[in-house]
Amino acid sequence: MKAILYRYPHPHVEGKWIYVGQTLAKKRNARDKSHRRGGLGFGANFKRRFPGIELPQPTREIVEVENQLELNGLEIVWMFQYHTWHGYEGGMNLTLPGSQDYKKISSLAGNISGRMNVENGHLDRIRKLPQTIAASIENGKRLGRWAVQSGLLARIRELPQSKAAMSRSGKINGRKSKENKTGLFSLTLEQKQAAGRKGGPIGGRATAASTNGRKGRCARQNGLKAFELKVGVHGFTKQRRIEIGKKAGAINVKNKSGIFSPEYVEKNADRIKEWGQLKGRENVESGHLDRIRAKAVLTRVHSVSHIKCNRPNIRCVLCSEQNLVIAWG
Repeated sequence: MKAILYRYPHPHVEGKWIYVGQTLAKKRNARDKSHRRGGLGFGANFKRRFPGIELPQPTREIVEVENQLELNGLEIVWMFQYHTWHGYEGGMNLTLPGSQDYKKISSLAGNISGRMNVENGHLDRIRKLPQTIAASIENGKRLGRWAVQSGLLARIRELPQSKAAMSRSGKINGRKSKENKTGLFSLTLEQKQAAGRKGGPIGGRATAASTNGRKGRCARQNGLKAFELKVGVHGFTKQRRIEIGKKAGAINVKNKSGIFSPEYVEKNADRIKEWGQLKGRENVESGHLDRIRAKAVLTRVHSVSHIKCNRPNIRCVLCSEQNLVIAWG
């Protein structure tokens, strides 16, 4: 295999070389023309370093080698023999020949050094530097804004695999939170109520500005009209609404549905227990429990037969029957 090695002299310093290259023997002048055009590579770098100076004529040598690898080796030898490697003063060879092979070597070296940086803790120290943290935060904000503004985040969320992943993640995290009593499950009933009172107005304002909010306003207007005209549910008397509520409650108790279903009770056992304790404290503090107990005692006494009373205008406190009193034991 015949090939040509060429080297370019320095335009001002005699005996100094600045660049070494190779080409096939049948393409003797092709590389030289490419360099003189100065579109890229060595030609462009020469024009930037020596503006207005014409590229000198190269010195060529024909060599015979067995393969491309041997030719690359000879070019590397020339780079260091004539000091054209960019590590030397004035050298303009920026890369070694056989770029694909060297890319693989560089990749392998990068993997090795990367693993070393992880093992010796150097990468962790770099990540903890203040400037690294600040740069990461700023870059994350910038990419986040771009993802939102460009619609990329919305498109990602609509992908079937994204929805499935979010569903799985939500179930797993929800189950862990419930088991570990963290997040929402770490709050007491009072804290949940306080959070609801605080977040309610915020959510209400957001809903009012949305499509659901407009629907809600229409529903409220229709409800007010129904209330004014006494139609629909507003046409029922209070007694009628109580009767309907009792019937619905009796059906739920009989069928063990709604809040009386075993599934609901089992699922919300802790919540029901907390609610019961809270209402119990409220009943004691407000005196409602005492009133219930007094009424129960009075009801039991009332079951005793009435005794006639000769005094006029005496009525039973429970049934209002005149001229009767309750036998109090």
